[in-house]
Amino acid sequence: MTRSVMEARFRRLLSFGGIGMSEGETRKLTAVLKREHHELLARISILEGISKTELIRRAIDAYANEIGMEVLFPARQ
Repeated sequence: MTRSVMEARFRRLLSFGGIGMSEGETRKLTAVLKREHHELLARISILEGISKTELIRRAIDAYANEIGMEVLFPARQ
């Protein structure tokens, strides 16, 4: 990824105002996945003993931790 692309994405992130949800509120997410991803999602959730929703939450949390909260929420710094 070029520096100019990264800078453009960072500017977009800085201008992002959030999704306008209150604490504790939930929303439904619809994802279009290939059969292979559906099967992986089902198999991993069975092995972990958790719901598919919880598996997606954990995956998002892990990815966010890898990127770093200071990068994802630069305005808080």
